Amino acid sequence: MEFLNEYSKRIKKIDNYIENYIDSITDTQPNLKEAIKYSVLNGGKRLRSILCIEFAKLNDVNEDLAYAFACAIEFIHAYSLVHDDLPCMDDDDFRRGMPSCHKKYGEGMAVLVGDALLTLAFDIMSFYSEKCEYPKNCIKAINFVACKAGMCGMINGQVIDINNTDNKNADYDLLLKLVDKKTSELICASVVTPAILAGVDDKKIKKFSEFASNLGIAFQIRDDFEDVEQDGGDDGSPNFINILGQDKARKTIVEYVKKCDLFISEFDNNEFLCEFFNYLFADFV
Repeated sequence: MEFLNEYSKRIKKIDNYIENYIDSITDTQPNLKEAIKYSVLNGGKRLRSILCIEFAKLNDVNEDLAYAFACAIEFIHAYSLVHDDLPCMDDDDFRRGMPSCHKKYGEGMAVLVGDALLTLAFDIMSFYSEKCEYPKNCIKAINFVACKAGMCGMINGQVIDINNTDNKNADYDLLLKLVDKKTSELICASVVTPAILAGVDDKKIKKFSEFASNLGIAFQIRDDFEDVEQDGGDDGSPNFINILGQDKARKTIVEYVKKCDLFISEFDNNEFLCEFFNYLFADFV
């Protein structure tokens, strides 16, 4: 398999799906639509949406429904980044090498773009749920996304982060709790919602959730190393490198990636996912 070619095709299909859905909404201000596209179609690995689509394939979920949930999760992720970049939060002027939303369109518009992206997520999930063969599964899946994105999930993680900025006494257990909420919960939504849509039993759902948690930790350690390479990485917030040190952090990421690989190996037709993880963590394993 020519992995990078396949990866590029998947990203392009996801981005086209996102853009077409945004374009289908006509009764809105042009500058709002422009700012929304700027914020959600600005590159990125598409980790969450690709996971959602690939796990939908493993669970034989309808493709349109899979893309609807994948795009919804990308909308939620994008909204969280727009709001994270605001002066009242992380105060970042750039995102993926481009001016952050509030620097390009103003703080007020950035707040509204984030709000719009969050509501768009539930708009697209509910709209395409009409195609679901089992409506109760769709309702359950939408609720799961809400829980993972909301005050018990990703938002809770963000609050833990705010509460512990400049916390020099933060320990590993606190860091794991922060990452589990701020990073892993939305990855969990990506991995588990296809299983919910397919009506998978609770025992298997638990295994999917454990995999997502392991992947979230591995991915966050990877991001911590990227931050160190790009700008020194130590903004005062707890992270794996300033708590564990680089050597132990590298060993930790290997442990979690091995757990992910073991889980994926249980599935047939897993070639792309295996290559995807090899690509993501090539510098560590």
